[in-house]
Amino acid sequence: MTWFSPTLRRVKVGGGALQSQHSVEAKHDYEVAKGILSEMNIENRRKLLALRRPHNLVTVHEDPIMAISPSSPNPNLSILMGITIGAGVGLLLAFPLAGMMVTRS
Repeated sequence: MTWFSPTLRRVKVGGGALQSQHSVEAKHDYEVAKGILSEMNIENRRKLLALRRPHNLVTVHEDPIMAISPSSPNPNLSILMGITIGAGVGLLLAFPLAGMMVTRS
């Protein structure tokens, strides 16, 4: 005669094997604890990274000073750059456009 304790009932699991209710609960508890441990490890890594990161991401090497006179644009440099860039763009466009022109003879 087989005697089963009420707390150690046999249950049928997916593969057809019989396992005690206690082992099923223990397996469930293990999986829950494993998930909690994983979450705790992630949180621990996040805190360690926060401790390693510097709190001040900006370093001030010297105090700022107020300018005595306002800065102004440099007109000579602006004119020179305009002429240079304009000539360069003109030459780059002139040759392809000249090649597209059809001459009639």
